Amino acid sequence: MPLHYPVIVYFYYFQINGAILTMVFIGILSLQITAVKSIKISVFLLLTNGLGGLLALVMYELLVTTPEFLFLLALMTLVSLVVGAKIYQQPEKAPVWAGIMSAMLVVLGGTISSDSKLIEVSFYGRIGQIVLASAYMIMASVLFDLWRNRDK
Repeated sequence: MPLHYPVIVYFYYFQINGAILTMVFIGILSLQITAVKSIKISVFLLLTNGLGGLLALVMYELLVTTPEFLFLLALMTLVSLVVGAKIYQQPEKAPVWAGIMSAMLVVLGGTISSDSKLIEVSFYGRIGQIVLASAYMIMASVLFDLWRNRDK
């Protein structure tokens, strides 16, 4: 809880309701509270969400050019089959492919189901919140490591 307290106070004080994703990622990153692990997990989250967001952007642009439900189904089937094949062909990279698929579904699904059709805002907002959460957790874990090793 002490690690999350400054972030919670910041969001409540400035009434930032749309940035709950940042707190979720800080919660995920705080499970591994060493500087090395925080950096590795941050890079993993940025990689998977970046690639998943770019895939969502491409899929959305294809859907805008052909706004048919059957085309959406065919496109989702194709992407699911390709990602599923990658997961089973390269089991060591399965978390990366699963993260890419998850990010793509979140960004694309959030845009398709909303009134606003600005997928770029959703994508850049998500990446920005992950960068903020990663920077906070790396800084906190470095300070925590320094504090833990000060007596050695």
